[in-house]
Amino acid sequence: MRSVSALHDLAGSRRGTGERVGVRQRGSKAVLRSKSPALVEQEIWGHLCCHYAIRTLMFEAAHDAEVDPDRVSFTAALRITRRSLSQARDFSPSGH
Repeated sequence: MRSVSALHDLAGSRRGTGERVGVRQRGSKAVLRSKSPALVEQEIWGHLCCHYAIRTLMFEAAHDAEVDPDRVSFTAALRITRRSLSQARDFSPSGH
């Protein structure tokens, strides 16, 4: 298992601007809820997976629109994703 500080460095690294994954996704005053190192690791990996998924959607949208992916705003994509997910939470896979 990795140390919490190594995981923090991993989660905070982003090429170019030094933007922090959790700052954009959870807010600047958010604190990890997990109390044990194993759960902190799981929570950080969850944030990284969400970040990767949003970045992938951004790339695909930019490609479809024939726009440079670097011109797409992560903050705007995060807002759109949140809005889409909040509308989808009423969706029932069973159709009920």
